[in-house]
Amino acid sequence: MGNFSSKIGFFALFCNYMKLPIWQGLILAFFLIIFVQTFINMITHDLRLIADAVYDKKGQNVVSLDLRAIDGAITDFFVVCDGSNTTQVGAIAENVAQKMKEEGHTLYRSQGEGNNFWIIQDYGYLVVHIFLKEYRDFYRLEDLWADVPRKEHKERTSRHGKE
Repeated sequence: MGNFSSKIGFFALFCNYMKLPIWQGLILAFFLIIFVQTFINMITHDLRLIADAVYDKKGQNVVSLDLRAIDGAITDFFVVCDGSNTTQVGAIAENVAQKMKEEGHTLYRSQGEGNNFWIIQDYGYLVVHIFLKEYRDFYRLEDLWADVPRKEHKERTSRHGKE
């Protein structure tokens, strides 16, 4: 109960500071909650979209790293995956780019298509790293970010199923 009343007290102080009547503060809080929930749903959808695009081309080991808590991070999320040969790595990259474009996302920059050992796709708020398996094992990108939240994305058993 004490925790709830402290939140109400903070809310009242916020409304007072912003010179808002409580009812306007409630409306503002309502829309803020909807905005945050929509943003979280969008991120979850995009991470799942990328994982599905990787698995469509028989890619492996899809992991997302949440970098939002890192000051000065160049992006909010990394998605890391691998393929077993350079042809597969290229096919995964093409499929991810196509699926993201279909969803209206802009690919700002992409590198590595020439040799297909390590392809990087920059979508602004997330960066996709598609490795040849040996290169992923050598560079160990996930180990560099070991202190951030990590999620392994498993392959769906059916296209309409849950993760």
